[in-house]
Amino acid sequence: MAAHPQATGQCWIRHRVCLAEEVFMRQGRNSCRVAQVALLVLLFGFAVQLKAQELDVRAYTNLPVGVNILLLGYGRSVGNILVDPSLPVEDLDARLNLWFVKYTRTIDFFGLSSTVAALMPFPSGHWEGIQTGVGRRERDLAGVADARFTFSVNFLGAPSLEARQFRSYHQGTIVGASFQLIVPTGQYDGTKLINLGANRWGFRPEVGISRAIGRWHVEAAGTLWLFTDNDDSFGGATLSQGALYALQGHLVYNFRPGFWLAFDAGYANGGTTTVDGTLLNTLQNNSRTGVTLQIPFGRRQGLRIAFNRGLATRIGADFDSFVMGYQFMWGGGL
Repeated sequence: MAAHPQATGQCWIRHRVCLAEEVFMRQGRNSCRVAQVALLVLLFGFAVQLKAQELDVRAYTNLPVGVNILLLGYGRSVGNILVDPSLPVEDLDARLNLWFVKYTRTIDFFGLSSTVAALMPFPSGHWEGIQTGVGRRERDLAGVADARFTFSVNFLGAPSLEARQFRSYHQGTIVGASFQLIVPTGQYDGTKLINLGANRWGFRPEVGISRAIGRWHVEAAGTLWLFTDNDDSFGGATLSQGALYALQGHLVYNFRPGFWLAFDAGYANGGTTTVDGTLLNTLQNNSRTGVTLQIPFGRRQGLRIAFNRGLATRIGADFDSFVMGYQFMWGGGL
């Protein structure tokens, strides 16, 4: 008779904890249970969950060709990391800070309005949890995370326009798509249980639509997250993750050009993890809601503020998140 996946996963965890004990002993720690807590943080860590729960409003819009946008931002997320309830871990939570810089440029792609973008994140975090029979354990980490590069194109309703042509443009329905590449540039050490980098490549194709109705914009997008294997996971294991599917929608009210308020919602499902071929109980089935406000300062500057929180979380990061960014635009006839 085949072993139950959950039971098999718990056996794998006990096996990896024994491997981890040797490393922790060399670091002056003699508790195998401490390694188990840290290992669980790795398995159900924050990076993938936060990516899947992103609520990216106004992703499909039109701007004149040649516009440059520099975004400097800070975000903070606080909440619980929910794990398999059969495991002897409770109150596993984290406080995460993220500084980031993003550069975007609008381009002409065969007559279609398009953008190329690069984002570099600099996170820090504090993790803590209670292990049955041991007590509370903590870990702090700061450094560089994985860089992201994005190409997006609007197929319908957003032609490539110069600044003088753009003055007479009025949005109707825009249909577009984007592809994001996540490059393993982040801080990573295979002998450590918690890392800021994922040590694997990520791919995120997406299709989106935006419809203008008077002062309102209605937006929706469907996203697929794909990942290569991490063949240098802790203990020499190979970590694999299945596809993760996400949907998001936004209802945006425009007070005036550049000044708007959005109501956001998102849902993610999938992302089951296997380690050395053993299936773990890590299926995500999470939903979020939030609000985003953009305030302009003249024609070139603006401030974007966003808050979102989890509505329902099965496994993963059940966080409340706050993000604030300063935006500066130049070029393209602005």
